[in-house]
Amino acid sequence: MKSVIKKYVKKKSAFFQVVENENNNLIGYIFGFPEEKISFSKNPTVRLEEVYVLPEERGKRISNKLIKNFYLWAKKRNAKKISINVSVKNNKSLLYWKKEGFKETLRRMEKRRK
Repeated sequence: MKSVIKKYVKKKSAFFQVVENENNNLIGYIFGFPEEKISFSKNPTVRLEEVYVLPEERGKRISNKLIKNFYLWAKKRNAKKISINVSVKNNKSLLYWKKEGFKETLRRMEKRRK
């Protein structure tokens, strides 16, 4: 993940925002970037790669503010779509993103190698 962040921050094309408490300790962050052009996609898309808030800071609407700022950044980039990846085991997150208007469009499958 660090290499992905570095790549887009170097290009100055990423969205990266942190939230600190009054003691300047990191309590949350969000990271996203423009997706590379895909031949079958006509619309500019940005990926919301990660949103994180410390467990003890959750419930204070911190992630909502971060996500709102990400949406504003996406709008300024004229992005027509926002993509995210959500674990199928993370029901709370799936429900949240569905309430935000996201729809499942792709299912990724994995197999562990022996």
